[in-house]
Amino acid sequence: MASRILHIGAVGSGQTTKILNNLVSLSTVAAVAEALRLAADLGLDTAAVRHALESASADSFTLRHWDFFEGEWLSGGREAAAELVAKDLHLANSLDTTRPPLMADAATHALRRHLGL
Repeated sequence: MASRILHIGAVGSGQTTKILNNLVSLSTVAAVAEALRLAADLGLDTAAVRHALESASADSFTLRHWDFFEGEWLSGGREAAAELVAKDLHLANSLDTTRPPLMADAATHALRRHLGL
């Protein structure tokens, strides 16, 4: 599944890094969803906007594979996707109980709106 195997540190460090990756990834999904929703609301051609974003500083794996996030990622239903998002962002929040990541809260809100929940 992984194209690279990396040594991060002590036992458990890989799992923690995966949680951090999911935080960044889900925050990016939320940002792309919000940008494309706003583009549509403004009457812009979302395919053209997406292409422009891919050609600029907003480019990302998530943006380049947006069809996956709009299709296969949701194939189990929006509720199932929301449960996975909630699990991953809860894990991210649990890493630092003194100051949970603000991106996790913003991503949760944006993704729930995107999923229609």
